[in-house]
Amino acid sequence: SAERMSDQSRAAELLASAKEKELLPERAQRLIWQCYLDLAGLPYTNKAMPNANYMSPTGSAPFLCLRLASQPVIFSEFESLVVFLESQHLGLQPELEPCEKADREAYISLIRTNFMPAEDYQTWVNAKNFNEHSSPAQGLGLAWPLNRAVPLLQRFSHLWNHWDLYHAREQAVLLDFEQACSALSERLGRKESFFGSGLTTLDAVTYGHLEAVVSLSLPSS
Repeated sequence: SAERMSDQSRAAELLASAKEKELLPERAQRLIWQCYLDLAGLPYTNKAMPNANYMSPTGSAPFLCLRLASQPVIFSEFESLVVFLESQHLGLQPELEPCEKADREAYISLIRTNFMPAEDYQTWVNAKNFNEHSSPAQGLGLAWPLNRAVPLLQRFSHLWNHWDLYHAREQAVLLDFEQACSALSERLGRKESFFGSGLTTLDAVTYGHLEAVVSLSLPSS
């Protein structure tokens, strides 16, 4: 039942990298998870780990460890957690019309295709940010030469898997980000949530990304 799930979720742990090792994309994801869980009223504890990425099944943090019937269940993708919680009648479940559900998914897709590339670009492609922020953060706690080699290998891997972003112009990436912000601002207006029936996943996702961008100071913003 939902009541039993709520009690068991008190054993939930949200594992993320230590703040000093956290990069912009991970910071955004952590804030999304925290915002969603807080808005849904689901209790959990935050746990910072120096090697959270290596502990995650997908190789990326954050991830949630939830104990169900004394058995740990790990959610390393935000979407899978949302689907699970909604199947248990938990989470954010306002009554949305079919057209509103379509709008919600369209705006989340807009964020995914315009916010996330901008965050990745500033983290891995922008040389100043990589050399002065990303590399020192990822090398923290590692002995030389690993503290230099590991961040470089991570950057190479990321750029190899995002070849189009590597060749993109920074102005174009940031313009896409700004246009997505304008579209979200126009949709929200002066309302407290994107939909009149209540807060949805879109509110949590929007908050997480924008709060991460605003609150994290990078050498080259």
